[in-house]
Amino acid sequence: LAQREKEIGNETTKLREELRKQKKSIGEYRSSKEDEINQLRQKAQHAIREKVEMEHEMDELRYQLAQREKEIGNETTKLREELRKQKKSIGEYRSSKEDEINQLRQKAQHAIREKVEMEHEMDELRYQLAQREKE
Repeated sequence: LAQREKEIGNETTKLREELRKQKKSIGEYRSSKEDEINQLRQKAQHAIREKVEMEHEMDELRYQLAQREKEIGNETTKLREELRKQKKSIGEYRSSKEDEINQLRQKAQHAIREKVEMEHEMDELRYQLAQREKE
């Protein structure tokens, strides 16, 4: 019986030692997994912060792009209006110059007709003068 108690004591001691080792191993495993989880949490938090910052930056860039597109649209509208006015102004200038040219042509044609008529009159007067001189 003493022998059997001794064996049971030894076996119990071995089991306690094995249990202690397993608890230590489980504790180390748990600790390493908790460390790994904490590192992953930190990485995730960092990634989330970066994502939020990038989203803010993207929103700002979208806003700036929209503003710039609006400015370009306004500028384009102003330029089109200015071009329209210039075309109108050029058209009016061209029209006025064409009117002026037509008036000058009419005056020139009138002057040429008068000149031709005067030349005919002068020829007639020369003819008459030549006829009188013959008489």
